[in-house]
Amino acid sequence: MYKLKSSITASYFGIERFDNGGYQIIRKDKEFCSFLEEMIDCGFEAIEFETAAPWNKEEEKENYPYVKQIAKKITESGILFNSVHLPFSISWWDFASPIEEQRKGAVEVFKRAVDAYGEYQPNVYVIHPGIKPQTPEERPIRLNQLAKSMSEICEFTPKLVCIENMVNDGLLNKISEAKDLLNVVPKLNMTIDVNHSFLQKPEDYILEIGSRVKNLHISDNDGLLEKHWLPGNGIINFNAVLSALEKIGYNGTFNYELSPTKNGVTLKETKQNLDNLFKIYNQL
Repeated sequence: MYKLKSSITASYFGIERFDNGGYQIIRKDKEFCSFLEEMIDCGFEAIEFETAAPWNKEEEKENYPYVKQIAKKITESGILFNSVHLPFSISWWDFASPIEEQRKGAVEVFKRAVDAYGEYQPNVYVIHPGIKPQTPEERPIRLNQLAKSMSEICEFTPKLVCIENMVNDGLLNKISEAKDLLNVVPKLNMTIDVNHSFLQKPEDYILEIGSRVKNLHISDNDGLLEKHWLPGNGIINFNAVLSALEKIGYNGTFNYELSPTKNGVTLKETKQNLDNLFKIYNQL
């Protein structure tokens, strides 16, 4: 019988936008602690801690002490502190920037993020590859820059660094692109986001990447846009996904990356969904 540890992504930082174009980073202390308690009540075994707030460098200094506090709470709760999803889609987290100074800056920001967790280190750091290319000519340049960045950060931490496949024309949207990068950076691994895999089926992506798949983002879509729906509400064949995971010997967490508030999905419903997916698969 095939079964994986139940896990879900939980956010601590958020953003409040103002009509004048400004914003404020907010820390969701009570919400996060309540979410953690409910996770335990529902039987979740692991967590992915999301810190993907679009802060600037000054906000980073202000907020990183809270990162360590939350990591400590997770560790003391008994939940497996499996992974951290680091910030993305902002210029100072662009590992593939053609501008060398910006690329190096992103690597240094990554190092500070790892250091911020102190003794409460997760098993996995999940990162996005960088801002998508604007022209076909820019793509190989960005991929080359990305390889340099990944080599540097994989040497910095003994923890698993997992780069995520991107949607549509983002970097690593194709299996071949991901395999080329992994061949160049032997210590790098992958988070497969099944909701991002449009050009190839997610099960094919998993089978081709094989043992370098060390983390998952699980949700469903309509085949046209990423939706972060609960599995079963879209078109992804999760029996095929589970079969692929079992074939490659994947034994990490089965981590849901949903939009619970936006899509109205409860933790209880999510855990039931996970149990049903594996029950159906194991009956085949």
